[in-house]
Amino acid sequence: MGIVSALRCPRCGNEATSPTIFQCAACNSILEVKVEVGHLTRADLQAMLQRRDRSIWRWFDFFPIESRASIVSLGEGSTPLIHAARLGERLGIARLYLKNDTVLPTGSLKDRSNGVGISKAKEFGFTTATVMSTGNAAASVAAYAAAAGSEAS
Repeated sequence: MGIVSALRCPRCGNEATSPTIFQCAACNSILEVKVEVGHLTRADLQAMLQRRDRSIWRWFDFFPIESRASIVSLGEGSTPLIHAARLGERLGIARLYLKNDTVLPTGSLKDRSNGVGISKAKEFGFTTATVMSTGNAAASVAAYAAAAGSEAS
């Protein structure tokens, strides 16, 4: 599993002393999560590649989730690649592909991060998810919170 080694402020470098404090005590900036995956081996990667699961949870070992029982999923991941031949030709990239994330559960690329984030929130025992957005981030958080049995605001 990915191991959370620090919650660090990108603005001032301050680190949180608790795994559930997400705002910098010094400057009020939102903290960034530092996840260590250096302990994972090539054999671990090969094992992940062999999994039948094609959702993002195929890569569970990279995420900072301790228990698979905490996973909140709507089937995110495994979106198709579209060969962008003309754009690739223009850019000088023969094999340029684009991910079609419009087929994710809420139509947003936010589904991947919200699947992981809401799963971690569930693991922490949180029962409410909050987001400031007027767009696809809010729709995604609401969908994943609902799947977790949590409130969203």
